[in-house]
Amino acid sequence: MRIFGGIAALTICVLFGWSKAAAIRLREETMRCFSLDMKALAAEMEYCPREIGNMIRRLYGGKLGRFWQSFGEAIPCAESVEQAWRQTAVEYGGFGVLSRDEMETLLQAGSSIGRYSAEEGVKALKHWSGEAQRRAEELHKQSLSKGAVYQKLGLLGGLAAMLLIV
Repeated sequence: MRIFGGIAALTICVLFGWSKAAAIRLREETMRCFSLDMKALAAEMEYCPREIGNMIRRLYGGKLGRFWQSFGEAIPCAESVEQAWRQTAVEYGGFGVLSRDEMETLLQAGSSIGRYSAEEGVKALKHWSGEAQRRAEELHKQSLSKGAVYQKLGLLGGLAAMLLIV
């Protein structure tokens, strides 16, 4: 019975370390996808400007497609595009893994949609795309260092717990 308890403790600790490392990778992927989507939206605004709802339809097939769909559905109901963005970004579950700073980047990026002229909007979207890319690169570095530490600590903590139980 003690052996099963030790194995369970080891498994739980290893899974905890793995989940912490995976959370960093998920944040990185979310920011990277957001950066790519903002670049695509900037290209749409620059080369084929039209109503924002039509431009974001091209983003429905990406990893953040559900966010863009929700945003597109919120635009007609909101007072402004910026309000629709904020509401959708806060309610979208996929952004729940992001830190406060990362979420603030997303919220600020949305304020550049529909607020400026097309030329200024393109510049703003490219700026926020670069900012999201920079944050994704920082998260990649964290993933390599902190992620490995979380996994090792999970394994070591699990082994320690297993030795105490057995």
